Amino acid sequence: MDRNSLIGILLIVLTVIVFSIINQPDKEQLARQKALRDSLQKAREQAILADSLSLDKSARDSVEQNPIVPHSDGASLPAVGPFTASALKPGEIFRWRNPEMEIVFNSRGAKMENIRLLNYRNYLSGDTLSLFIPGSQRFGIPLSIGHRLIRTDSLTFSMAVKTLAGDTTQVQFSLRSDSVDAGLDMTYILPPSGYMLGLRVTGHHLGRLAPGQPFDLEWEQKTPQQEKDAQNEKSKSTIFFQDKSGSVDELGSREEEKEEIDYDLKWVGFSQQFFTSTLIAQEAHSRPITLQTSPSDKNVTGWLRHYQATLRLPFTGEGQEHCSFNFYTGPKDYKILKKYDLGLEEQINLGWRGFRWINTLFIINIFQWLSDLNLNYGLIIFILTLIVKIVLSPITYRMYVSSAKMRILKPDIDALNAKYPDPSDALKKNQEMMTLYRRAGVNPLAGCIPALLQMPLLFAMLSFFPSSIELRQQSFLWADDLSTYDAIFTFGYVPLLSDWYGSHVSLLAILMTASTVLYTLMTNTNLGTGPQAQQMKIMMYIMPVFFLLFLNSQPAALCLYYLIANVISILQTIVIREYIIDENKLRARIEENKRRPETKKSKWQQRLEEIQRMQRQRSEELQKRQRRSRR
Repeated sequence: MDRNSLIGILLIVLTVIVFSIINQPDKEQLARQKALRDSLQKAREQAILADSLSLDKSARDSVEQNPIVPHSDGASLPAVGPFTASALKPGEIFRWRNPEMEIVFNSRGAKMENIRLLNYRNYLSGDTLSLFIPGSQRFGIPLSIGHRLIRTDSLTFSMAVKTLAGDTTQVQFSLRSDSVDAGLDMTYILPPSGYMLGLRVTGHHLGRLAPGQPFDLEWEQKTPQQEKDAQNEKSKSTIFFQDKSGSVDELGSREEEKEEIDYDLKWVGFSQQFFTSTLIAQEAHSRPITLQTSPSDKNVTGWLRHYQATLRLPFTGEGQEHCSFNFYTGPKDYKILKKYDLGLEEQINLGWRGFRWINTLFIINIFQWLSDLNLNYGLIIFILTLIVKIVLSPITYRMYVSSAKMRILKPDIDALNAKYPDPSDALKKNQEMMTLYRRAGVNPLAGCIPALLQMPLLFAMLSFFPSSIELRQQSFLWADDLSTYDAIFTFGYVPLLSDWYGSHVSLLAILMTASTVLYTLMTNTNLGTGPQAQQMKIMMYIMPVFFLLFLNSQPAALCLYYLIANVISILQTIVIREYIIDENKLRARIEENKRRPETKKSKWQQRLEEIQRMQRQRSEELQKRQRRSRR
């Protein structure tokens, strides 16, 4: 590549960047967009709050209007059985916060009604992120009393708050029967910092209320949209669970998933793309357990998935019984989850286990070290890419040397292709080609092996960037959020185009694809002229199209990493070609190797020739049989 070509490439990149800066919205347009997002978020929250209020009102109306249900002993109880007073009593609200989160408790249901993560914001509204909001969660124990099924999350508990040692807060909710000495306590232990809560469920003679029945904890949650790309967020939202042996599994994120589990679990996590609500049993969640996830109604915007879990409590109904849990409600940050040593970090998609260790042992540690320097994340990605390319530079050098040798031998290879054009002579041609490689001292696989060694790192990065919460809502140049795609132009739904490509144009994906085409043209100059070479040339032009279709909706950070990696590879190729490897000396060495007497064949060459000999024998035997059959 000459100087004029390099100047042309730099001018094209500079033109694209200037065009993006000039065409970004002004302050007035940004204000209008924010006002629109705020109004949509406010309307959504008002609708949810109205639904919540209507649910509470309908519950009270049912208590007042439902007829008396006759009891087996001739007495009569209201439709809510022995909890009439609790059902009619209005709920109380208690707000609590530490530096990381704010929780709104409601004594109606003894539940956390809203959790706000103070260090994170919702992409749509720009407001503090709510993990879930009023009306989007159920958490309670169903009791079959008489002929009615009563859920404790529809009853009002009494509430008592006190401060414990070390600035820890205890919130205790108590529910007692009107008729018998029985009830339920839900006690939350709130830390002065962090995202891990304590929860203790205490049953008091529950068998007197529901004799002979098992006691289950029902937990349901709707997940609101938090990110820019709802479809991508939905595909990464599912239920994770860990058994007692430490093995972690998930339900999947298809339309609807349900699993009946007949073994004990350590924890169950309602997982979103970057956040999770995980209920951890101090002993184990007893079997049987039912987990279910389904997408939210497509006609209702702002919601992604609906999670449900039914967990068996180890209660017999006799006397006072306890069951203790921990509740993690926070970000899927690897360094935070890892310190609990509970396997919670397995909810972060860091790739297949064969490649995951690259992220957990190396990439995450380097990335965290760079993040602590308080640099822009675009610059951090550049430095990370540079470190990776330096580590891989010996492999890159070997690949280029192998490519240069094959380029020097290209005239000889073309001559062999011309000498044996008939496919039936393929074995002879391959034999002579192997002899050529052996005498020239060239290993045709020397370029493939280094490329294969880079594949684990390639796949590791493919998982790391989409799962890194540190990149969430971090901007760089025209990309306003590196954890999702950069869009310089958006358009409405177009059949097929939107399904395959998306309804937006990612500039980083275009630049990355263009750099891939340029690098491929620079390095693949020795493809030859045979049919296989023609197929390779076709693939060279088809693959960038697939790259563009795939990367257009991928995180901007991933496209930026591959773009920088390609630019560095192009520069490495130019430096190696112009200043490190002298192809004239390399050609002279190969010619000298050809003139030398043939040395002893390596074991690999002997084995390859033996395979070719056996193939030739089978081919000859097959031809003989065909000639006999014709007679």
